[in-house]
Amino acid sequence: MGAFGRAKTDYWEGCTPARIAFVDGLRGLIDVLENKKHEKRAQILAIPTSTLSCYWSGRRVPNLATLRGLHAAVTASVGHANVPVTLQELEQRRITAAQRRFSSVTATPAPKDAAPSVSTASTGAGPAQDRQGAADASIRQVLADLGTAHAAGDRRSVITIAWSANKTLTPGEIGTVVTTLHADGDADLAEAVLLGGRDRSTADTMRLALALIDQGLAPAAEQLMQAVLPTLAH
Repeated sequence: MGAFGRAKTDYWEGCTPARIAFVDGLRGLIDVLENKKHEKRAQILAIPTSTLSCYWSGRRVPNLATLRGLHAAVTASVGHANVPVTLQELEQRRITAAQRRFSSVTATPAPKDAAPSVSTASTGAGPAQDRQGAADASIRQVLADLGTAHAAGDRRSVITIAWSANKTLTPGEIGTVVTTLHADGDADLAEAVLLGGRDRSTADTMRLALALIDQGLAPAAEQLMQAVLPTLAH
């Protein structure tokens, strides 16, 4: 393997087997480039060096348009006959990686606005655990659906899923979705979820903004306020 491969042989610790399979295919594609220095490879691929490093380790997965651009750049550089993996195969691996990645999100702490009351909690952990389990399942489903739609390049479905999520999830749960997306480098999806609830009430908007701040996403909270409550954000 080339110098860049030797420098970045480890996978990101959050990689699932499906994502590793995608990353292996992407590495195989990039490794046919004659220049083995990652800075030069990034120039050929027309992406920042830091972005290439994230793709190489599996920390981030390129969106569909970027993946097509990477494949086209390599093909233009080495010739079609020397490309070891087809675009169709990489696209399919990407979809599978996205599906498994989002469905494997672990359970998250109960959001503040969804916490059971003292009187309910005192009756036992069973009902509270059931509610939290249902909330976690809903969050995982939204993330899985967003990942699948995004991997397929289906922007219309992304918008629909984001809108529906804002109708069914609590502000705290939406905050968890947005936090997870940001952690995975999917800022575009996170923005779609935030903007998918433009018609949420002022109170719910404030709860979501506070949930985002609590989870270390003050810039996202500010973006939300500017987009949904412009009169309060200025």
